Amino acid sequence: MGYDQHKLEIFIFRNGTFKDFFELAEIHKNTYIIKGIVFVYCIENIPGELTLFSNCRRMEKLIDEFANEKVENILRR
Repeated sequence: MGYDQHKLEIFIFRNGTFKDFFELAEIHKNTYIIKGIVFVYCIENIPGELTLFSNCRRMEKLIDEFANEKVENILRR
């Protein structure tokens, strides 16, 4: 995502929404390959028109994988 510590603190201070967060972020070009199940939602089956929902689930998947030290498996560099 395209936030450094300073920009993130400003975003939080201004009470930005999830929609704002993703609209202002620089999304990694490989996020489309993040797949799997998060909170009973299969990421790859989320309809394209639900971009915000899809982005939130992908971020949750990354957080979950990061907690399990498997980020490299998701980003597939």
